[in-house]
Amino acid sequence: MRKLWELAWPPVRDGDILRAARERMLNVMAITVAVLGGFSGTLNLLQTFDVYPVQALSGVIIPASALLIPFITRNARLVKPAGVALCVALYCMVTGMIGTIGGMYHPAAFYFVAMPIPAAFLIGYRSGLAVAVLCCMTMLVLYAFRGSIENPYTADISDYQVGWNTNVLFILTLGVGIATSVFQHELEGAGRALERARQSANAANRAKSDFLAGMSHEIRTPMNAVLGMAQALEKADIPDAHKRQAETLARSGRLLLRLVNDVLDLSKIEAGKLEIEATRFNLADVAGTVEALYGPAAREKGIGFSIALSEGAQEDLIGDPVRISQILNNLVSNAIKFTAEGDVRVEIDCERATGLPGRDILITVRDTGIGIAAPDVERLFQPFTQAGAGTARTFGGTGLGLAICRRLCELMAGEIGVDSTPGSGSTFRVRLRVNQAGVAAPALDCGCPSALCDSALRGLRLRVLAADDNLTNRMVLKALLADVTETLVMVEDGQQALDALASGDFDLVLMDSRMPVLDGIAATRQLREREAAAGRAPVPVYAVTANVMPAHVNEYLSAGMTGVIAKPISREALLEVLGQHTHGAAMPAVARRSA
Repeated sequence: MRKLWELAWPPVRDGDILRAARERMLNVMAITVAVLGGFSGTLNLLQTFDVYPVQALSGVIIPASALLIPFITRNARLVKPAGVALCVALYCMVTGMIGTIGGMYHPAAFYFVAMPIPAAFLIGYRSGLAVAVLCCMTMLVLYAFRGSIENPYTADISDYQVGWNTNVLFILTLGVGIATSVFQHELEGAGRALERARQSANAANRAKSDFLAGMSHEIRTPMNAVLGMAQALEKADIPDAHKRQAETLARSGRLLLRLVNDVLDLSKIEAGKLEIEATRFNLADVAGTVEALYGPAAREKGIGFSIALSEGAQEDLIGDPVRISQILNNLVSNAIKFTAEGDVRVEIDCERATGLPGRDILITVRDTGIGIAAPDVERLFQPFTQAGAGTARTFGGTGLGLAICRRLCELMAGEIGVDSTPGSGSTFRVRLRVNQAGVAAPALDCGCPSALCDSALRGLRLRVLAADDNLTNRMVLKALLADVTETLVMVEDGQQALDALASGDFDLVLMDSRMPVLDGIAATRQLREREAAAGRAPVPVYAVTANVMPAHVNEYLSAGMTGVIAKPISREALLEVLGQHTHGAAMPAVARRSA
């Protein structure tokens, strides 16, 4: 039934609203002609078939042929040739039928009025005018030779009346033909204007994407040095006062990075290019990360902060922990920012989805802050919007966070809402759809609080090769990795990286994407070809880059890279990557190469 409806009332395809409107109008006309004309043709068939069988059948076939129009308009490439065939067939059938019986006395002469309409819409406005003129000339010829055509209708209509009928039909046909052709001409002009506007919008969107990609790279490169060195200073043996300064520097850098990421995320969501991952994770890990990030800030502000996980939230799940953390981080950050006294409480639960497979994550973030007025709640989740100008001046922010949260919730088949009372606080509620994971693999216990602790990595005697043409970036990598690797070799381009790999053995390669002589992508392709020819196991290669738009990431992975580490580089991300590949570091690189 749905397919029949779409056939009669076509949906908008490729954003072409005008084409859909034209098809719908044609189809409505075709169905009307087929039903009403078919009914009258059938009555005429029953009355005159014995005397005029061919003409009687034509009276049924002509309106029925209008039902071909919905099928013709479905395929854009067939519209014109099929339209020509349909119009020629209709003209021949109508002219043949009334040219042999009745002439302009025949009731079917009224079909001449409708012929310019499909001609104009299916073939073009010039064809509509041509068919209108052709039909008018045909009617004049039929009227002129009315005495030579067998006419069974003379008892019903006088010669005077047929003259007037011919005149009226002539005017109607010409008028319909001109009006339809002018309308189609304007419609085609509007369609061309819309297409130009669409192309212009696409060009502007591509320019915006290129600009964002370029700005992302240009901002992330210096931010990499700021955050990288700040992280190195935090780990260094320096006086407490200097360490606090380094922590402030790192915190401010992360806030700036978050702003850059918010703008990029919103752009990707609006372009439909942000994808939700499906990886195994545990909500306890997500909650632990949030506690580590925002617990100190809450204590420093003198407010309480707690995260409560229900029993159902302890199981492993399949979803996108990065985006779930992003939602939770934003809500908690806002709650702490807008709460001067009292506490911020986070509750996380997981329950079976009602009537559907999977699990629903339920997140509640309550605060005792300033609250939100009812008029502001309605626009709270709009981009670049905050709860009043005074709030923006007092607390700062871009107004992007909650808009991104809402879009992310929608991408994960969920929802977000808020209850708030000015002066009493706010409660944000989030529901997200994820899948349940199977039985988890046993965790590897290295005797440290984390499998990625520095001492565990140092004991593995890792050999790491890093390629980056920027001296500052090489200094950052050295500062972050020198104390957890046995060997750290730094090179300036992809060719030097290939030479180093040919003469030495490494457990991990960190490769910048943009480098002189040979970039990281081309170098990785050549490395994979060499490994395949020699029958060696591939060494893990990670792109360490500021170009992290989806198209760039796909390019890195298709070149054979193992993964991507975004600049500014996070020490935790580096250690996590090292930890993921410690399975091979347990035996010497030479042994792995010959295995």
